[in-house]
Amino acid sequence: MNKRKLIEWGKSLLIVLLALSALHLTGMIGLLDFFEGNVSVSSSAEGDIAVETRSDMAARPLVTVITSADNAHHGVKYDMEALTEVHSWLSAVVGEALGSSGNPVEVSVHKWEDALYGQGVYFDFIYDQSISTMARWLGVEISSDISLHTARRFCLAVEGNNVGLYYIRTADGKTYRCDTALNASRLLQRLEGYMPNGAQFAFEADGEYKKIDPYYCVLSSLSEVSELEGMNPFQSSDGAELLEKFGMNKLVANHYPEEDGTHVYVEDEKVLRLSSDGKVLYSSMLGENVSELSISTPDAISKAYSIAMNMPGDDSWTLQMSGVSYDGLTGEYTVCFDYLANGVVICFGGRSSAMEIVIDGSGQLRRADMMCRSYAVSGSSVPMPERQALAVVSSLGGGEPMLCYADGGESVELKWVIKN
Repeated sequence: MNKRKLIEWGKSLLIVLLALSALHLTGMIGLLDFFEGNVSVSSSAEGDIAVETRSDMAARPLVTVITSADNAHHGVKYDMEALTEVHSWLSAVVGEALGSSGNPVEVSVHKWEDALYGQGVYFDFIYDQSISTMARWLGVEISSDISLHTARRFCLAVEGNNVGLYYIRTADGKTYRCDTALNASRLLQRLEGYMPNGAQFAFEADGEYKKIDPYYCVLSSLSEVSELEGMNPFQSSDGAELLEKFGMNKLVANHYPEEDGTHVYVEDEKVLRLSSDGKVLYSSMLGENVSELSISTPDAISKAYSIAMNMPGDDSWTLQMSGVSYDGLTGEYTVCFDYLANGVVICFGGRSSAMEIVIDGSGQLRRADMMCRSYAVSGSSVPMPERQALAVVSSLGGGEPMLCYADGGESVELKWVIKN
């Protein structure tokens, strides 16, 4: 056996051992479930989505990689305090780049990867976002065709004295680049002080992670993460208070309990169901579906966000907008949100999102399907080492790993999942 084959054999053996070690730690391979988030798509054209809310807290990047010198990455994820600090520090230059962006031009994957390798900053929102939405949240408007696109991954790359804006478009999976008026020195000034911390993109690992999503950011180590206990934030007696939030009159609505503990309230064509596990279902068939819009997309999103934030709970979580779509046939917007705790997504088995809110074209709430939860910190732990999790994902066929809190109702488990 020559030296090269011996090295390759040793790498393969190491991957297998890491996978077996991870499986031993988890106790069962089923720990790596499949999680599918709700994506932002439009029924007709991406340009139909133009979203803004009163706060950009609902859509901030959950992974940021700052590269102050070629291949010298500083990665941040699974840490909301650090992510918020980085976002606040970089938001001005990101807004300047978006507001001054020219028309997009398709570029090669090689060009995109060169941008990630070199000086600049990379953002991953985990969920697809409307680029025009991002701009509005940052207080700028986009006049170029980039406003018609959606994406979840972006890169501001230093190119001489200039900065190029790169992204992978959601609709076709192709990579695009835009000129910007952002000066390279202004961006570089913002990157100073972020020392390399061993972060690496999967595609940079010389084939070690060939089955992993190539733009997944691998950290050298993960910090301690809080352990959580989940709780139902309301009792059956809270039904009357919730009625008001959905425009129902507690003096008029009929109320009856079901055998499983669900409380049902009915007023005309409005129905509100409160389950014992904290699930809230609302539907209203009053009036006709509106096919012609009389409410803007930003207003529809703002209404949905307000409804979501007014649900019972506490400040143990923030909301991340995980999807928005418009159905031209029914004239309805569907807006989805997920819970975040310390920058980690909270997922529920069998649900694509924690909250799904449907607003019709006149601005009326039609339907809502929401898990209302509160969380308390019960301790802290260091997650399974990321490289072991990647080895397991590779052994299962590959994909994009994601650390999440799996809320099963009675328990909340910190675990790795494969994001579809």
